[in-house]
Parts: sequence; C-alpha cells; structure tokens
Amino acid sequence: MTPIFKKWPSIPRLQNEIFHFSEKIDGTNSCVIIKDYQEAIESGQYWFKIKTLDNYTIFAQSRNKLLTIDNDNFKFAQWVFDNAESLLNLGVGYHYGEWWGKGINTRYSIPEKRFSLFNTSLWNNQNKPECCDIVPYLGKCDINTLQEKIQQTKDLLHITGSYVDTNCKNPEGFIIFCELQQQYYKWILDK
Repeated sequence: MTPIFKKWPSIPRLQNEIFHFSEKIDGTNSCVIIKDYQEAIESGQYWFKIKTLDNYTIFAQSRNKLLTIDNDNFKFAQWVFDNAESLLNLGVGYHYGEWWGKGINTRYSIPEKRFSLFNTSLWNNQNKPECCDIVPYLGKCDINTLQEKIQQTKDLLHITGSYVDTNCKNPEGFIIFCELQQQYYKWILDK
C-alpha cells in the first residue's frame, strides 16, 4: 500500500550556491564503470564487461550505451581494456569524462587520444590514475559574482585558448557546476 503523505523536498538557498568552472573539451562523453565482481554478475549485463581483475569488473560506456571492444566508440573500450589495471585506482563507481584527441575531432593537434575526468573536486594530479587526465579547472565563484566570473572565463579562453592543447586557439567553451544543485551547465563559445 502506497502512503498518501509525500514530503516536499528541501529547497537549497541560491545565495549559498557555489559555482565551479572547467574547460569544456571537444570530444565524446565516456565513462569507466568499476563494479564489484558479484554485483556485475547480478546486474545481468556482465557480458558487456571489458575486463575482470582482482574481484572487480570494468565496463566502458559512451553517452548512450555500454561499449564492447567489438562495438566501440572511437576505441574507448579498447583503451579501457589496455589500461584496466591503472583504472582500478579510480575505485568502485561511475567515472565520467571526455574521450578526445586524434581522430575524434579536428579542434586539437595532439597525436593521441586522452581521457579527461570531469570531477575536479575529487581528482587531482596526485591521486588520478596515470593513464587519465583531468579537465582544466578554471576557478569558482558564488551567486554574487556569477555574471562577472562568466565574462572573465569567456575572456580568458579567448585570450589563452585551450588549456588541454596550447595549439588550439578556439576552445569549445566551459562547464559550470553548481554544488548545491549538483547540476552541470555548458557555455559554448562563438555559437
């Protein structure tokens, strides 16, 4: 029996919101999934596994589907397979990022593909797996300085170009992450 009473959710105070800015890399959204082996078996999707190591099962996904080496997205599943041991350092969970570089887009001049993790509050150069990068963090602000920070970030990227490839003078844009809402917004430059 479903209860009739349903509590109204708490509403965060907008004046307490903190906004974090990072560069939007032009690539394809990807995710490394690490599950406990038993949980992976029980999920019913074990056959999508990329690799099983040390009682953990590793999966790869694009924005829309789980990937396999035979049904890949710009060879991301193959990269996950090749780097599985290092990727275990991410820990159990869903680890989203941008898969970008040679053959994925024409914006950058780097000679290989890279995976850049989105969660700049969790990952840094000291604790990330060696095979991963992190999207460039561009600072934070509160609600009182949001418009000013948006303009500063637009100006900064127009002047400096991309932080992931110094040869790219036309970065795609930036991402704004709202802490309280746990929500991402993108700002595309020159569109």
